[in-house]
Amino acid sequence: MKRHGVERIDWPTAGDWAWFCQLAKQEGWQVPTGEPALYCRLAGGRALVLRRGDQPVGLVTLLLHEHSGWIGNLLVAPAWRGQGCGGRLFRQAVRLARQAGIRRLWLTASHQGQPLYQRLGFEPVAGMLRWQGRGLAQQSTDALPALAANDSQSLTPLLAADRQVWGEDRQKLLAALAPTGLLVQQPADPPAPAQLALLQPVAAGVWLLGPWLNSGAPTSAPQQLEPLLTAARQRLPASALLLADLVQPAPPLCAELARCGQLTQGVNILMGQNVAGLPAAGLIALASLGSCG
Repeated sequence: MKRHGVERIDWPTAGDWAWFCQLAKQEGWQVPTGEPALYCRLAGGRALVLRRGDQPVGLVTLLLHEHSGWIGNLLVAPAWRGQGCGGRLFRQAVRLARQAGIRRLWLTASHQGQPLYQRLGFEPVAGMLRWQGRGLAQQSTDALPALAANDSQSLTPLLAADRQVWGEDRQKLLAALAPTGLLVQQPADPPAPAQLALLQPVAAGVWLLGPWLNSGAPTSAPQQLEPLLTAARQRLPASALLLADLVQPAPPLCAELARCGQLTQGVNILMGQNVAGLPAAGLIALASLGSCG
């Protein structure tokens, strides 16, 4: 791996992941409990750690799909920021993508990170909004594990809509997320739901709604969001926190979302390299909290 004096870039160990998760928590990030294992388990998953001596000082992840890749989780320890550590990690992730034949890259960036990514050839594509709200069901959290019993639920509609939106096969990612999640459709009855989303656990009492897609017309923007959002919230107790990272919804949809929970604007932005603007308008929310698409 690449070396810079006493620095070296390696594959992370279990201890490095524990260090990253602790630092991410201090930064206020929500890192799904199963996400570190995702990068080890998936064929297109990569993670890199930057060390000074034996100590980790930074980490970044890369997930390769059929024709594109996502770079995420770039985090450097506060004491080492401003010294180029993030840039070195990021460039190595880009090099790995290029070696795999992937030129189209995506990421979500904070305002703090955006200048670095722009210097490296990434361009702003769309604003990101974080929605959060509570469940609506009158049940205890003890009943939540039943939602994971999803083996008989077909992912075919979700995979088909996702392929139409992104123009590539992302089955590896969705199949890895699905076993602990629940497919939510609106209208609820097949054969042609207008929207569908995966309701997946992030941590104890925290859930993510995504990917969320306009499946009835994957190339068209949705007309309303509240029905599916309500259907998802009805599967969770009032104590559960539900999150969704939405891609640039239209102002009327923002007003609709704000009625259902809290909407945070202007924190992150979707950026890309060698991308032709947004994927199809049927993309409502990402499959992750910005880390892998």
